[in-house]
Amino acid sequence: MSIFGCAGRQRNCTRQWVRQEGKVSLSLEHLTVPAETAALLREGMAQMGTSDLLAYLLAAGEREARHLRSQARRHDSERYGAMPTSKLAGMKAPEAGNERYRRAVHTLMQWNETRRPLERWSMTTLAIQKLVGGRKEAINASLETHEEEIKAHHARLEIKPSFNRKPEPITEMIHIAEESTAFPWGKPEDAETLSQ
Repeated sequence: MSIFGCAGRQRNCTRQWVRQEGKVSLSLEHLTVPAETAALLREGMAQMGTSDLLAYLLAAGEREARHLRSQARRHDSERYGAMPTSKLAGMKAPEAGNERYRRAVHTLMQWNETRRPLERWSMTTLAIQKLVGGRKEAINASLETHEEEIKAHHARLEIKPSFNRKPEPITEMIHIAEESTAFPWGKPEDAETLSQ
C-alpha cells in the first residue's frame, strides 16, 4: 500500500487529492503514514510557517536535491583532484579543466615565490593556457574565481603583465607536476578513480 492509501496500480484507486480554486492540495489526513511521521511533518510545516503539505514537500525535496547535487560536485572535484595531470589533460569535463587551471595557478605562485623579479610570471589567461591548455573563456572564469588572491600575489611580488615577455616560452621554464600529491589538496589516486 502506498502513502496515498492505494495498493499498486488498481484502476479503482482514487487519489486523495483535493482541488481548491484550481490548485491541487494534499493534507496529512489523506496519507497513510505512521503517526510519528505525520507529527514530524506537521512540526516541519509549522517551523516553515505553512499549512500546505504539497508546498512543504516540494520545498523539502528541492533542498534535498540541491544538497545531493552539491555532494556530487564535491565528489567530482575530489576525484579530479586525485588524478595525474596527464590524465586531466585529455578530459573535456569542466571539472577536469578547473583542476588543471588550479594546478597551474598554484605552480605559478610557487615558482614566483622562489624566483628573482624578472624570472617571475604574471598569471594571465594566455600563460595558463600555454601551461595546461583549455578554452580562454573557461580559464577566465577560473581566474575570476581566484581574482583577489591572484591580485594580492601580483601586488606583493610586484608582478606586472609585461613580465611574461621573455625569450624563453613559459613551457620550457615551468612544468606542472604530474602527481596529484604534489599539490596541497592532492590525494593519491585510488582504484575507484583509476577505473573511471
